Amino acid sequence: MNTHSSHVLELFPNLRVLVIGEAILDSYLAGAAGRLCSEAPVPVVDVQTHSDVPGGAANTAANIHSMGAHVALLSVIGDDDEGARLRPPSLPGALHPIICWCGVPAARLPNTV
Repeated sequence: MNTHSSHVLELFPNLRVLVIGEAILDSYLAGAAGRLCSEAPVPVVDVQTHSDVPGGAANTAANIHSMGAHVALLSVIGDDDEGARLRPPSLPGALHPIICWCGVPAARLPNTV
């Protein structure tokens, strides 16, 4: 690491950062595929592990926080199970504050497994 990069990293504990954007729950499923689906040529996966991590703006905020900066995350999340899993202490690395928009589901990609 060069001297300039080291100097920048030393400044992080003194920084106050506001991250504004879409907080996304990234869910990872892992398992074994033992056969193909009879309706389509896709594997049938027996899910063995499931983990959630902050994604989108929540990931950016968590990364900045891990470098020592004081971070506030401003995002709208849904009032549902996925939204609850984005809030601390449910998710390691999750940050306060997050605005909850009641009655609105969290943004999610279609389930492909």
